[in-house]
Amino acid sequence: MNKMIELKDAMKIAKEFIIEINGEQEDFQLEEITMSNDKRNYEVTYSYNKKIDNPNQLQLALGLDARKAYKRVVIDRESKEVVGMYNWAYKNREAA
Repeated sequence: MNKMIELKDAMKIAKEFIIEINGEQEDFQLEEITMSNDKRNYEVTYSYNKKIDNPNQLQLALGLDARKAYKRVVIDRESKEVVGMYNWAYKNREAA
């Protein structure tokens, strides 16, 4: 049996995947990392400031050229592959 992935490796894989899909972003922050109930996957949630492509004049004047984005990346612990990525919202968070 292959060695299962460690938490730190899952965090790195998730961040690299988000950057690969969305490009370089600012202010990455780890929000949470959990193991699925069946212990097969890690679910890693990052937030970052996603640049607004065409900010309007008000946004520019207020320095609001980015919005907070949250992504949950699901990584298979054995294969170390990303098996899903989802938009994450606090209202959808399960109670701990």
